[in-house]
Amino acid sequence: LPFPSHATSKIVSEEEWENVLYPLLSDIYTGALFVKNPKSRRVIVLEPYVAPTAFRVAVCRVLLARLGAANVLFVPGGGLSAVPYGLGSGGKEGDANVGGNKIVVNVGTWECRVVGCAGTNCLMDTVQVVPCGFDSLVQYIMIEHNESQNNKNEEESTNKIPTFEDAKYVVTKCLHHLMPLSSSIFKDNQEEEITIPLQSTTTSSPTVQITISLQLIKQCIHDLYFDIQNPDSLVYAFCSALLSCPIDLRKRMAQNVVMVGGGVCAIPGLEKTFGKALTRLFKRKETMDSKFAPLTTVILKGEGEQMGRGLGIIYPLPFAPHLLSFVGGCIMSTLDLTEERWISKRSFEEQDGKSQNSDTKSVIYDFLH
Repeated sequence: LPFPSHATSKIVSEEEWENVLYPLLSDIYTGALFVKNPKSRRVIVLEPYVAPTAFRVAVCRVLLARLGAANVLFVPGGGLSAVPYGLGSGGKEGDANVGGNKIVVNVGTWECRVVGCAGTNCLMDTVQVVPCGFDSLVQYIMIEHNESQNNKNEEESTNKIPTFEDAKYVVTKCLHHLMPLSSSIFKDNQEEEITIPLQSTTTSSPTVQITISLQLIKQCIHDLYFDIQNPDSLVYAFCSALLSCPIDLRKRMAQNVVMVGGGVCAIPGLEKTFGKALTRLFKRKETMDSKFAPLTTVILKGEGEQMGRGLGIIYPLPFAPHLLSFVGGCIMSTLDLTEERWISKRSFEEQDGKSQNSDTKSVIYDFLH
């Protein structure tokens, strides 16, 4: 689940989280995985960087108390995203010469999350969350396109995209038409348009033709991902996260940028385009926010050889971006780590019982912190 999101932002208590998570985890645990003996299974939870403690409590209650799992281990999803690259191991946190220092850019469904990581540890002061996931892009394009049809005649007004699912189909087709995105996004196509047939759900009009401007598509992509003046854009979040990193770690982190999430799969060439856009922004100083000026030498200069020498985006990816965290979790589960903190069913129920019998929730919160 994303944090925060339009769907979950009003959930604050363990009970509310439990009501949301139980049907979901129960279906996955028993319906999809067909776990016959829950007591024989240990569960690793790839935790979002900004998940509230109430979320942890609810996950433990569902998995340990209600579904009967043996043990649960919470690990930071962002840090583990880099493990398959070999960037998540070795050295001590804070060591500027350790390859484990990186920035993880997670392009999700509705949000993008950026965080600096030392090894598998997320630096919480660097976390940035902005509403520019892939579905946010689709919604933005749909609104902009439909509004552009309002002032046209009746025949042209039928060119509006009818549903959100239709919009996702149209945007996906347009993105493939724009490949390679890293070069086409910076070119002015004037009023070049593309016509995409949609299968209508109504019998009176079995096929709908949607004609959409490629320039509008590119402008929306620019606004959400590459506009440094927009505080809700991906580049703004990235620069803010990098600026929040300790000065001695910035150079190494900028050289190890890991882009993960389903949005990276949905937008072909996003990694290369993101690196090219950042390099162009810092070369054109007049377009930059002055507070990001200290990052100029980090982005444009350094030991790296790709993406403007200083900035290093890991590409091509050894695994699909939306699977990287799961691969990292699988690797983590096979390691004999001395600092693992597995939460057993028995220990959780003991602490949860003490918390429910006291006036405050601090007992269980301190246990899971």
